Amino acid sequence: MLNGPSVPVRMPHSRRRFTTYAACAVAAERVPYFADTAYVAGARRFDMGERDHFVSLEMAALGMELMARWGSAGVIARLRMLTDRLAAGLGDRGVTIAPPRVRAPHILSLSFPHGMPERLFERLAAENVYVASRLGRLRISPHVYNDEADVDRFIAVFRSVMR
Repeated sequence: MLNGPSVPVRMPHSRRRFTTYAACAVAAERVPYFADTAYVAGARRFDMGERDHFVSLEMAALGMELMARWGSAGVIARLRMLTDRLAAGLGDRGVTIAPPRVRAPHILSLSFPHGMPERLFERLAAENVYVASRLGRLRISPHVYNDEADVDRFIAVFRSVMR
């Protein structure tokens, strides 16, 4: 539901649009998803446009230690519970949701049988709800910093904008 790094830390630059060569060839709404998978020559292929930022490194280290203490099974169970709660609250809103046996524990993807509603992302963002578009689907990705109140708020906002 919030885009950010893969550790339970939100950083102010995490919503920045990447402009590196590697990211330019990827477009969420394009088929195929990766238009050009060729590497850039030399060491530039590893450049993601970032430079060492020691505050972020310390935060990342603390986040990784926290994740190691929780363990992957605990994180998976927690995220599966959140996505299952989302699915239960959204299933009657005219969206198609894959059955639990084929879903990833940390992502819920909503399909719209009649097409993506107009300005859906803008209306959600106006309520400070951020999701991603993936090939005509709505991707909801809770993380360990999200809780049941976040999920319930998402469901309420989604219901409101889908009226």
